[in-house]
Amino acid sequence: MLSRRELLKLSLGAGGALILPSTLRAAAFANRPIHGGWIKSDEARREFIRNTDKPFFADAARSLKGSSAGKATLLWPYYESVTKEKFTPFYQEIGDCVGEAGVLGAQFLAAIQIALLKRNEQWKGPFSVEYSYAASRVEIGGGKIRRGDGSTGSWMAEALQRYGLLPRGVYGKYDLTKYRPDLGRAWGRTGVGVPDELEPIAKEHPVKTATLVENWEQAADSISNGYPVLLCSSVGYNDETDRVGFLHHGRIVWYHAMLLIGVDRRPGKREGGCIANSWGDNWLTGPKHELGTPAGCFWAERRDIEKAILQGDTFALSNYVGYPRRNLDYLLF
Repeated sequence: MLSRRELLKLSLGAGGALILPSTLRAAAFANRPIHGGWIKSDEARREFIRNTDKPFFADAARSLKGSSAGKATLLWPYYESVTKEKFTPFYQEIGDCVGEAGVLGAQFLAAIQIALLKRNEQWKGPFSVEYSYAASRVEIGGGKIRRGDGSTGSWMAEALQRYGLLPRGVYGKYDLTKYRPDLGRAWGRTGVGVPDELEPIAKEHPVKTATLVENWEQAADSISNGYPVLLCSSVGYNDETDRVGFLHHGRIVWYHAMLLIGVDRRPGKREGGCIANSWGDNWLTGPKHELGTPAGCFWAERRDIEKAILQGDTFALSNYVGYPRRNLDYLLF
C-alpha cells in the first residue's frame, strides 16, 4: 500500500481529483480528502482579462508597490479577532478547492476590513462554498466542465465579483448552515447553476476587486495591505515541515487552489508565505514557523510560491461589500 507521502506525490487527473480506489484512499489518508479541483484554462484567463476594467494588480494597485519589503504580515490574527475563535481550516469532500479557497479569501477580506481597515461593518460570515463554487462553474464558466469536479481561479474571481457571497443559513428549502458538497456538485452541473432566488441576496455583497497577481512581490504587497491572495496552480508540497516550519515543493503535483494569508520578508529570515489549505487540520506534521502556523496551514518558500503564481491563475482580493453596522438611537423614558 502507498504511504501518505507517496500518495501526495501522485499527479491529479484533468478534472482535479486523484484517481484512486475509495478503499485505498480511505486507508492511506485516514479521514481527510485528497481532492484537488483546479483546472488550468488559458481561455478562462483571457476572458477574465477581457471582462475586467483593470485586470492586473500592477495597474490597479500601483501605490502598493514595494510596501511589503522588509516586513512580515500575518492576516489570521485579524480574522480571529473578528470571528472570536481560532482559525479552523475548511475540509473539502469533492474537487471544489477553488470554491473553498475563494470563499475563505472573501471571509478573510470581510474580517480584515472590520479589524484592520476599521470599516463600520458587521461580520456575517461564514459564506457558502457551494454557492460560489457552482456560480464559478456554470454562471461564469458556462458549464464547459461537463465531467468531474473543478473550476478555474479566473472563473472564481469573476464569480466573487458578479455573483457575490451568500452567508451560511437557511433560505427557504435550501439549508446551507453547514457544508453541503452534494449541493455544490449538483448546482455545478452543466445547465443547472445556482438557484435563481439566491442570486439577488448574494449579489448585494460582492468582492468588487479581483486582480491578477504576476509575481511574488505583488502577492506580498497585497498581503501586507490586508488583501488575501487566491493561489491556483499545479504546485504541490510534501506533508512534513522542516526544522523552521516550511513545506517543500520538489516535483510534487497537486492541481489545487489554496489561500495565501501571510508573508515574511524580514531581513535575514527565509522569505516565504503562509498558505491555508482545505484538507482539515491533521494532514501535515512537523515544527511550526516562528511567526506561528494556523491549523491546517503551512509555510512555503518564495520560489515555490512564485512558481505557482507564474502559472497565471493567482488573484488578489479586495473591496468586499459588507453589511453596514446600524447605529441605534435609544429613547429614554
